[in-house]
Amino acid sequence: MSTTAAAINVSRWPPHHLRNSGCDREGGEVTLGALKLNSRNPLYAQLKELVKEDIFSGRLQPGTRLPSTLEMARDYRVCHKTVQLAMQALTKEGFLVRRPRYGTVVADLPGHLLQKRKTGRLVLVVDYLDDGFLSGLFVRELVEGVRSAVEDAGWSLDTSVYSNFRPATDEGPFDGCLLLRPSREMALRIKKQGIPTILLDVQHPRSGLSFVQTDNADGIRQGLEHLVSLGHRRILYAHSDLTAPINHSGRERYRAFLEHASALRLPTDGYTIPAEELKARRGGPEFSAILTDGYSSTRHTLNQLRQMAVEWPRDLSIVAFDDIELAEHMLAPLTVIRQNLFEVGRIGCQSLISGTGLNGMLRAFVPPQLIVRASTRSIR
Repeated sequence: MSTTAAAINVSRWPPHHLRNSGCDREGGEVTLGALKLNSRNPLYAQLKELVKEDIFSGRLQPGTRLPSTLEMARDYRVCHKTVQLAMQALTKEGFLVRRPRYGTVVADLPGHLLQKRKTGRLVLVVDYLDDGFLSGLFVRELVEGVRSAVEDAGWSLDTSVYSNFRPATDEGPFDGCLLLRPSREMALRIKKQGIPTILLDVQHPRSGLSFVQTDNADGIRQGLEHLVSLGHRRILYAHSDLTAPINHSGRERYRAFLEHASALRLPTDGYTIPAEELKARRGGPEFSAILTDGYSSTRHTLNQLRQMAVEWPRDLSIVAFDDIELAEHMLAPLTVIRQNLFEVGRIGCQSLISGTGLNGMLRAFVPPQLIVRASTRSIR
């Protein structure tokens, strides 16, 4: 791709988002200028999008030479490798060009790339909010994933979060809807209105709606196989309220526990219990490990174990589904099955923006990750 010869215009550097920048803490997020240190979106990807924004807006004109990567690392207060990765990605995408013995310049982009960025409105509807949602990172990580997809697509987007679908429609028309854990009735009602919709963290079979969710069965498998590798054969499954209409994931994980425990030849009769009843359990089979199915069951389990003066991993091992806040800062940090909620939100939003995978064509399962910490130990 050709570039237009241009003298260096120092007034175009640093970009607007760097001027008067510094380290700040805002709304729980640590920022360096416009970069968020504790975001799931890597720093190099954030930096790439900032430079692209300056190109799209005209603040960085074709032919403008950028500072060296060392100078940019100093300006953005990040490591040299972060800047290198961002510049490599921008070069690969055609936004920058390397000129021998001169440096890196902004490419002369074709008109369709420089046209005004598309605008739109996307709503995220959270059908149900409980203390687990509000106390954890659940909604926050999903929204970060959605916003990352918005930035990657070059959209200027109004992302709103509603606890009910009606207020969203009252705000005016929009281009798509992400439904977080909706009831089947709500999902079908919105589908009838012809609104492009994708379900997050749930699937409703035979609904004709696309979905993105955590691979719950794979997470349970990872937790069980980890405990079995440490010699545990008597594993108690402490679960949440499986009768709650909203607890789709809990029911999936319960079925997965029975299936994978059977495949591993582990006993299941007497080895499942509502987490709230753990302290009152009498006469059941002995166990050497506990696997919980989510935020609420983990909280109930830990509270009751403390009341019973049970210590982990001295007395038993614990694996918790969901990386609850403070899990890694406990006296014996929890081994957890961490959901990649950022990716769930990102994939769902990408599919809405591109228009691909709608009407039941997208069935995405995002694998979780087992994070091994000090709450599990070998009993071999």
